[in-house]
Amino acid sequence: MRGRIVSFVRPRTSKLERSMGFFKNLFPPKLSPEQLLVESIESLQISLSFALMTQYESRFAADSPLLANCVLTYAMYIDPMGEEARQYFRKQQQLVLSEASKISSNPLFSEAFSYLYAALVLNIVFKTRSPFSEPAAILSNRAAELDFTIPTTYDICGTGDALDCINAINAYSKAFKNKVMA
Repeated sequence: MRGRIVSFVRPRTSKLERSMGFFKNLFPPKLSPEQLLVESIESLQISLSFALMTQYESRFAADSPLLANCVLTYAMYIDPMGEEARQYFRKQQQLVLSEASKISSNPLFSEAFSYLYAALVLNIVFKTRSPFSEPAAILSNRAAELDFTIPTTYDICGTGDALDCINAINAYSKAFKNKVMA
């Protein structure tokens, strides 16, 4: 690092700026509907991953995080997260598919996965600006393959309003997280 000066000193801030930081953290800015939806999806993914790991812990011990990762990502129609999980999926594909086929019959998972699918489809609609896109169709097919029903906005919040639906999904994701993490 010759010739380079690296400063670890924070720039000076005024007392007013520091107090605003406190209030900014106390009253965080309101998220946009798309940001709220993404936050809800991430919360459901983390909660489902934790719940799956907990369920698999007694039967699969050290492999429970990898199995949970593979089952969740298979259900979402994405590649397992991380090289170790991808290798695990290649080696244990039959086990992953078998466990994925069982999750819809578990009451703890069935509703949460249905909400996750609804949130993912809604997110795809936001991104593609089309209610009938190929990614949404592929995800819907995976949900059907695993015996999940994807609820409509009317099923979730009683209206066709996407914002009401996003708020309801967010409320569900928080309640599910509290239930699973308790």
